[in-house]
Amino acid sequence: MSKEITNLWISNFVGQNLNGNYVIENTFKNGFVFKYNNVNIYAFTENKIYSRGDLVSLQGIIKKLENSNSFYKSNNIYLVLQKPVIEIVEKNLLVQKFDNYNLNAKIFLNLILLSTKISSSKEILKTLQNLNLSHFFVVSGFHFAILFLTINLIISKIKYISKFSIFISFIILFCYLILLKFQISAFRAFIFLALVYFNKKYLNSKFKNVDILAFLAYCFILFNPSIIYNLSFIFSFTLSTIILLSNNIFKFVKRKWLTQIFIVILAFISSQLISITINPTISIFGFLYQMIFTPIFYLSYLISIIFFWQIDMCNAYFNFLNEIIIFLDKTNYLVEIKKQAYGLIFALHLMFIFLSIIIEQKRIYTNFVIKNHFLKYHQMFVH
Repeated sequence: MSKEITNLWISNFVGQNLNGNYVIENTFKNGFVFKYNNVNIYAFTENKIYSRGDLVSLQGIIKKLENSNSFYKSNNIYLVLQKPVIEIVEKNLLVQKFDNYNLNAKIFLNLILLSTKISSSKEILKTLQNLNLSHFFVVSGFHFAILFLTINLIISKIKYISKFSIFISFIILFCYLILLKFQISAFRAFIFLALVYFNKKYLNSKFKNVDILAFLAYCFILFNPSIIYNLSFIFSFTLSTIILLSNNIFKFVKRKWLTQIFIVILAFISSQLISITINPTISIFGFLYQMIFTPIFYLSYLISIIFFWQIDMCNAYFNFLNEIIIFLDKTNYLVEIKKQAYGLIFALHLMFIFLSIIIEQKRIYTNFVIKNHFLKYHQMFVH
């Protein structure tokens, strides 16, 4: 029924001759999405990379997308602009802010701060993908957590507004979210942070973080069922779930650094399994690169958000970062996975979730038994 309604709805636009200026809503490997009367339309491009937020002049005829796969469904794309004539009217103003920086600084600042690809970033993005490091350059919960802690730390040191540091931090994060045009991973991270804080502050941690994440995922799917095909959604929620469940499984480990290593290993395996569904190659030294690059990225992100206005400093640092990536790429060795097993990947993640639930339930039961025995002995001694 919903398919019939969708087909009836999009048929109103098929065959229309488009000629006007439009803002690019999102960019992908071989094209971009723009809105026409609040409807997503895909325009294929050749080689040239446009930026989200660019104002472009478009000419072409709107056609129905014949071969709709999971990628198009996840982005609510059912129409395409046939043989589009594209001209840039005005570049994204935020991207233009970095025009005076050198090439490396321009590429990395756009990726790290705005999650935006520019025309010169194609080669470095491919290198990062081969090194299994591309997720560091997509704004996610990892980035939002660092940004939130940094902003809150700075504001809490200001005498007259320190009492409102949390509130102000969330306002700044929300403004940042608007700049990012509510990207799924960023939006999920913001809502999750807000709900976790509300749960801790006003509900006395009544709900577990993993329960909050599950509720959030349910809301996203309820609002847009097609989002289950979206790779950003899959990555964001799956990795967050793996990290939270892993933290519960290994919380008995006394050495916290060992717990962190276990979590990183499991998150890496999960990300690799998901990645090979779209890029059937894995890096032999991928995990080692993750361990090396994690502290480097912490530093890179902090420099980006605190010193982005220092042109010379950013130019020098991101030249250095680029040299590190080039060096790692020279030591990289890729292995091609010839057979994709989507069912196995899904089953492995499902098994891990069930295993974590069993471990948690066993731990609760053990604690309950110990507590009961203690109470019995206590009552015996009292009487």
